Amino acid sequence: MELFERVQERLDGTTYTRPRELKFAYGGLLTCGHCGATITAEIKKKKYVYYRCAQRCEAVAYVREERVREQFIEAMRPLRMAESVREAVKRTLRESRARIEDDVRARVAAAQERIERLGRLIDKAYEDKLEGRIEDHFFMQNRMKWEKQRTEAVGRSSA
Repeated sequence: MELFERVQERLDGTTYTRPRELKFAYGGLLTCGHCGATITAEIKKKKYVYYRCAQRCEAVAYVREERVREQFIEAMRPLRMAESVREAVKRTLRESRARIEDDVRARVAAAQERIERLGRLIDKAYEDKLEGRIEDHFFMQNRMKWEKQRTEAVGRSSA
């Protein structure tokens, strides 16, 4: 079914994109203390992040992200920086977070507007169908397309 849907998307002119790669907090930062291999992250039960040796050496099988975070904080705790640098870092992080939050709000608003616009299109087309201004086939074809677009927009607005 998944292959069929991908083919249909291609035929409809929708470009296929690979699923987005997940970004993990400590991805690319850690190496195994036993064998020196890269530490890789995995999601278990669709919500828990675990890190493990990419070579699966005899060390620890899996470590929860929370434990990695604790160890990272402990390793960083002895580091000191000048007050001016610390304040600049904090200010930059706050500004960055504010920009990200603004971007998310704008994207959600745009998605919600698209959802509403598509709903209006469907309603108007239905009225036109009832009034005989458009044929059933035209209505059904476009309604399916708009419903699919609306479902995609709902997914983007909740992401």
